[in-house]
Amino acid sequence: MMTTLADVSDKLMTDRELAAEIGVCVRTLVRWRNDGRLPYVRMGGKLVRYKRSDVEVWLEQQKIQGVVR
Repeated sequence: MMTTLADVSDKLMTDRELAAEIGVCVRTLVRWRNDGRLPYVRMGGKLVRYKRSDVEVWLEQQKIQGVVR
């Protein structure tokens, strides 16, 4: 079976997977999530996952454009 781009962009990641990918600790993700800054999906009662495509959009929104002189 071949993996498609849609499969990759909609992958659900755990706290550990996302933290490792973007280079922050899990506690930072939890703080951002609790502050309402980071998009996530709650499955069942306590299970939290992050949709890759949502995180990519969120990361793009975090960019700060510097002034070119």
